[in-house]
Amino acid sequence: MAKDKTPLPITDVAGNIRRGIEAIGDPLPPPSQRELARDPFGEVTRKERRALLALSLVGIFIGWTGVMPKHIQSFGLTFNADHQTVALYLLAAVIVYFLCAFLCYSILDYVATWDAQDADRQNQLTERTKAGYLTLPHPRTPAGLILTRRFRTLLDFWLPIALGVGAIVAVIVRTRHL
Repeated sequence: MAKDKTPLPITDVAGNIRRGIEAIGDPLPPPSQRELARDPFGEVTRKERRALLALSLVGIFIGWTGVMPKHIQSFGLTFNADHQTVALYLLAAVIVYFLCAFLCYSILDYVATWDAQDADRQNQLTERTKAGYLTLPHPRTPAGLILTRRFRTLLDFWLPIALGVGAIVAVIVRTRHL
């Protein structure tokens, strides 16, 4: 008589029979809706992003339109053609600084967020294992929430970087046409 090769059924807490990998499930739950909706940036990163966006818009405006102030009365500065070139290079350097600062702060904030999420999930797994619970399949995260998170990442992280690089290029190109 041949032995039956079907796996033994596993029952969950409610007595439902589960078979195979579905019986075990993923030991780590997916990120909660609260985790997905949380802002990954700290206060310093938000301020750097705001400054980068403002300077990038000024740089793009100057680069595309060619509008450059001839003098700034509050500082008593008057710009001739040579001074305008130096001022544009200085603007490009300031944008590069804020772009690098934003990249550093945002990457550190994302790493800190990932580490915190990983630690929370590991703690959940440890608590469930200690209690002897059988891990069941987790509910899926709504697709709309994941799409919203990706769109927010696009706006919060990639848009300032793209505007900063575009502003640097626009300002440098404008200095070549003075």
